[in-house]
Amino acid sequence: MKAVTASPLFSATLMTQRKYWSEEIETMVPAALGRLEVGLLVEQMANLHHASLYFRAKFDDAGIGPGDIRDQRDLARLPFT
Repeated sequence: MKAVTASPLFSATLMTQRKYWSEEIETMVPAALGRLEVGLLVEQMANLHHASLYFRAKFDDAGIGPGDIRDQRDLARLPFT
């Protein structure tokens, strides 16, 4: 059996040189990060509604359409336990 070796991307040397995984995102000011999160949330809701019969049915049963989730506060409306 061949020995498994660490990828050069994850070598100790490289990891000590990289302070952030995604510097652009991890160093955003809170307001910009909030806008990014909201945009990704809205996009994910549209994707779920389009691509998943299961989630579409769950959301429809709860009377929630993809446009009804506009920010993090709306997450409480989602039908999850």
